[in-house]
Amino acid sequence: MNTLKTLPGFGWVIGVTCLDGKLFVLYQREREQLEVYSTKTSEDFKRLDLFTVEGLVGEWHRHNDMTSSPKDKCLYISDHDQSCVHKSAMDGKLIKSLTVPKSPCGLSVTLNNTLLVMCYHVCPETRAVSRKLVELCGKSGTYIRELELQDDTKHPYHAMQLYGDSSTRQCVIAHSCCNDSQSKVAVVDLDRADSRVLQRYAETDTHPLIFVRHVAVDRHNFVFVADEHGGVVVISPSLQFVRCVEVDQKPIPATRLYLDHATRRLYVGRLNGVTIIQL
Repeated sequence: MNTLKTLPGFGWVIGVTCLDGKLFVLYQREREQLEVYSTKTSEDFKRLDLFTVEGLVGEWHRHNDMTSSPKDKCLYISDHDQSCVHKSAMDGKLIKSLTVPKSPCGLSVTLNNTLLVMCYHVCPETRAVSRKLVELCGKSGTYIRELELQDDTKHPYHAMQLYGDSSTRQCVIAHSCCNDSQSKVAVVDLDRADSRVLQRYAETDTHPLIFVRHVAVDRHNFVFVADEHGGVVVISPSLQFVRCVEVDQKPIPATRLYLDHATRRLYVGRLNGVTIIQL
C-alpha cells in the first residue's frame, strides 16, 4: 500500500464515492458541501467543481452519508434530519427524495443495484431505540424489505453487501458506541427475519475497534473498517484482524471509505480532507 495523495478540505468528510471518472466528496457544511475531483492520475486529482446539494436544508448532521449508482448515473445522499434519502444528479440537482424510517445514516448500493439504508433512531420521549436496515429500489423508492436489527447490534451506522453467489444476501455491519467495548463489525443475513448476527469481529487487546463508522468490502470479502479514533483496519473474510492502514507510520482517523475496485484505490474520508491509498 502506498499513499497517492491527500486532498485537503475544510470540515468533516461525511461521504465519498466515485462515478464516471470523478471523485465526489461530501462535507459537513451548510452550503457548497460537495467537492468534485478528477480520478485521473494524469490530472493529479484536480478539483473540477464545487456546489451545494439541492434538498439538503437546516443543520448538517454528521451521520449523513453518500453513495452512487454506476447503472443509474446518480448519487444518493442520506438526510438524517429530514428522514429521507436524496437522489441527485452528478451536478447536485435533486432528482427525487426517498422517504425512509427516522434518522437514516449509512448508505450502500447492492450487487443488484438496490439501495441499503441504515436507520438508527432514539425516541426523545420514551427512549425506545429503533435499528432498521432498509432495502429500497433506488429507481422508484419502493420498499423491498426492512430488517429490525437485534439489541446486541448497539448503534449501527453502515451496512454493505458481501460478495458471493447470487443466493448470498449477507451484509457486513459497522456498529459502535463511542469509547465502548461494543464497537464491532458483524455479519447478518438480509433474508433472515430474526436478524441474528452470524459472525463478529474477533477483537483482540492489541487491535480493538474504538469508534467504527463505515466499511468497504473488496471482491474477496476483505473488509476495510473506518475507525474514527483508531484509523483504518483491514479484517479478513472470517473477521480476523489483518493489519492497520497507515500514512507516515501513523493511523488515519477515518469517517468514510470508498474502494474503487477497478483501480484498487481506497479513498479515506477524514477531518479536513481525503487520503487516496493505492492497495
